[in-house]
Amino acid sequence: MNSDCKECQPFIDETERLFGPTIRKYGFEFSECEGMRQGRECQVMYRASIGNLLFVLQDGAPSCFLGVRTQSLPPLVLLGDRGDYNWYHVVTLTEIALGNLVYDMRVDKAIRKGKIDFFAWQSDLLAEHSLQLFLLLESSDAGWLTQQADGVVDKRRKTLI
Repeated sequence: MNSDCKECQPFIDETERLFGPTIRKYGFEFSECEGMRQGRECQVMYRASIGNLLFVLQDGAPSCFLGVRTQSLPPLVLLGDRGDYNWYHVVTLTEIALGNLVYDMRVDKAIRKGKIDFFAWQSDLLAEHSLQLFLLLESSDAGWLTQQADGVVDKRRKTLI
């Protein structure tokens, strides 16, 4: 771990606690880390032959993103769920793969009430759909995938209004 990662150790520990089974199952290995603001902003990347995982802590909100094997660490900026820098949020990618929304009004309400931990829920999605999601990433054109992500995100936002 480099010196930038020391401030992110609590986030790394939480990530490995929640996502550890999937990380181990597919042979992901810690690759890179970048932290800012005394660990309030962190990016942690893991690599495996199946693809890359990026865990991001932004403004206190942890998220999981997937990228192809050649994907590098993006700039430490606010990543959206539409495929910014070709990193795809696990929720958006799952919705593309399944062809329906998984983040609906019921899930949104449960997260807001604290009944569902959003980061743990992302871990469950990844554990259930890992292979399918990485195959989708590898077999899809980035332009098409970003277009699909735009459509899914727009559809999700309309259902949550």
